[in-house]
Amino acid sequence: GRLQGPLAAGRGKLGWAGRAGSGRGGEGRLCAPPSAWLAGRRFPGVSRSGYARQPPRESLSGRAEVDRLVSSPGPWPRTAQPPASASCWDTSAAPSPGPSNEFERICRNEVKPERIMIMRDVTIGKSEYVPSEKMVTKVQDFQEDKELFSYCTLPEILKYVECFTGPNIMAMHTMLINKPPDSGKKTSRHPMHQDLHYFCFRPSNSIVCAWTAMEHVDQSNGCLTVLPGTHKGPLKPHDYPQWEGGVNIMYHGIQDYDETVARMHVVMEKGDTVFFHPLLIHGSGSNKTKGFRKAISCHFADAACHYIDVKGTSQENIGKEIVELANKLHGIKGITLKDEQEGATFQPRA
Repeated sequence: GRLQGPLAAGRGKLGWAGRAGSGRGGEGRLCAPPSAWLAGRRFPGVSRSGYARQPPRESLSGRAEVDRLVSSPGPWPRTAQPPASASCWDTSAAPSPGPSNEFERICRNEVKPERIMIMRDVTIGKSEYVPSEKMVTKVQDFQEDKELFSYCTLPEILKYVECFTGPNIMAMHTMLINKPPDSGKKTSRHPMHQDLHYFCFRPSNSIVCAWTAMEHVDQSNGCLTVLPGTHKGPLKPHDYPQWEGGVNIMYHGIQDYDETVARMHVVMEKGDTVFFHPLLIHGSGSNKTKGFRKAISCHFADAACHYIDVKGTSQENIGKEIVELANKLHGIKGITLKDEQEGATFQPRA
């Protein structure tokens, strides 16, 4: 069954997803996307490590027509012609303020995209909260915001995403992360985790994350930390870590990963993009600088992926939390998704 939840197609506004074939193998699993072999050619070693960088010569900041993507202020790039494999493409919108400007407008409540989720650090109390960039640590599910979502349609990103998902691409989850200077309680760090914990669709090999640095990122401001090769293992149980300073909402972490495995700190320049597998164990450290560290990301999947029932699995805890949050924030009750092909009802990610 084709993915069709509220994040799967943005209610018809993504402009990139095409109708996929069934792609099912003899054991009821989805086969690898037909273009998956391209990943090995364009990203040597990706099958071993589980992550890869976009070639430096194709950094978003290295291309004149897209340099403004990660600059503030400045307009987002617009593409005159759609990629050949796109089923539809929105070229009607005129150039407008760039992502940082739009992010700031969202933080100040000047614009309120439908279903967007605005998050603040656990150390910021409700009484202290004043709508501003310094209070917001993350916005996610921005599929209804044309400015931010245009990142997800950039050909410079999608041509590599297609290597992992095949041509029928769905944007499933979006985030703009504004990692704040740490308060001293280390709450700005993100525990080591696997992104698949948050997704109730499969197969994992048809999902990929594109994560773009909006400024220089290193260990001082909390760069990505990865455990290469861990994408070959299973999805591990996750839960809130027992940290003294507190943990941000939905920041689940793996409870039993091997801490002796060598970590890689992914140092990136503005405009660099890293692509990684949803089973890759990764996290990020505290931001020890006085500035905010921004990055924008999207998880993409093959449109032929299918939802699973998380009841009785290690994902049941996050599933319940997301359903409760959707009810609290948006008044959404009884979230279900009917799989067209199987005729079964599953609990999707809200």
